[in-house]
Amino acid sequence: MMLPRPSKAVPVSELAQGESRKNELLFKGYPHHSYVQDPYTGNTGVVYPGDSTIYAPKVRGELHEEPEVLNRRYGVTPAQAAACSYGVLFGWDASRANPMAYNAAGEYMGV
Repeated sequence: MMLPRPSKAVPVSELAQGESRKNELLFKGYPHHSYVQDPYTGNTGVVYPGDSTIYAPKVRGELHEEPEVLNRRYGVTPAQAAACSYGVLFGWDASRANPMAYNAAGEYMGV
């Protein structure tokens, strides 16, 4: 199965052209944001698709909550969370940064 490829992935901060241009640059199916475990601090962090930074949560208590709990709370699927986690660390144009490359449990399908 051939998955769609983005034309080019760039950080959200560079997308001054607007939301419609951002959607052309990333895979389809991303949430507005996703929670991940920051590999550098071990705390919960926030990822915005297309951006290369893991941010601290804005809500004070979310810093020490599990990312899976927060993602469920905000409607982020395991597939979306896995794609965001990979994208922020290894690049948004990688095949593993595509939410459609994961099953419902968030396991990579190897395509």
